[in-house]
Amino acid sequence: MKIAIIGLGAVALADALALARQHEVVMTGPVPDRVEAINRADYALPDAGLAPYLAAHKLNLRATLDTGAALERAGMIFISAPLSTDPATGALQLAELDSRIEFAARQQPFAPIVLRSAVPVGYCAAIMQRLHGAQLVYAPEFSRAGHMLADILHPAALVVGDHTSLGARVLGVLRSAALQGDAPARQMGQSDLELARQLAVFSKAPPARFFKGFRAAKLDLAATLGADWLCPAMAPDAAVAIYQPDAWAPLPEPLRRIVAQLEKAGIPHRLEPETAAPRWPARHRAHTAPHPLGAWHVAQAAGLG
Repeated sequence: MKIAIIGLGAVALADALALARQHEVVMTGPVPDRVEAINRADYALPDAGLAPYLAAHKLNLRATLDTGAALERAGMIFISAPLSTDPATGALQLAELDSRIEFAARQQPFAPIVLRSAVPVGYCAAIMQRLHGAQLVYAPEFSRAGHMLADILHPAALVVGDHTSLGARVLGVLRSAALQGDAPARQMGQSDLELARQLAVFSKAPPARFFKGFRAAKLDLAATLGADWLCPAMAPDAAVAIYQPDAWAPLPEPLRRIVAQLEKAGIPHRLEPETAAPRWPARHRAHTAPHPLGAWHVAQAAGLG
């Protein structure tokens, strides 16, 4: 099958290299230097397994600046786009990804579109409604930086956000990219997988960066999502270490953004801060006036935070 990949970044390149063993793969993007490098088999992918892989396998891979030509006769379209955030609001900037999906849906309306980017919860449903039934399947990558090709060739698990035969077809193509065919696979809900991908990023963040002064708690994702297990980035028992705040501290910003996504999409969730009663006895009002540095600092000073 011919597979078109819109994107020239690390995720797109790792997908292309893995798929090009068994499929005709054409990458496309507006960066002439990268297109030329791919066409001379100069793959700028920081992965220790790249050289041995290239030596062992013959690949049917090329790149073009002409996205329309890349999509011609494509039986499936993979789309990857690095998502930046708005410096003011922290919201993901999705315009470039939107345009890639919309162009692919117009050019090849009968080809399934496989979305690999980590998108907000509710994104796929919104864009499918806007595009009136585009065949969009959410199958985000969970690979590690510096090991992207290795993680696609040797996946711990394969997961797609589609319960239909279309999702099963995409799973089959992802399995064809792997060097072994025994990885467990799961089809789950689209919004569930969007949430799982967001939580995977959140749970892998260094605790000192976001969670100073917070205490760890286990969030049961199986109960939250109704799934037995989610993806290779998650703990095997479907419980990920999420750091919930003390009663006197706000949710960390990344988790607040995830909660906002869920609420915008109208999806019930259990990602709420604990609301335990204060842990010190009530005092005279003169002694409980707001501290200029905030309640969290008061708790720290009292040795209670």
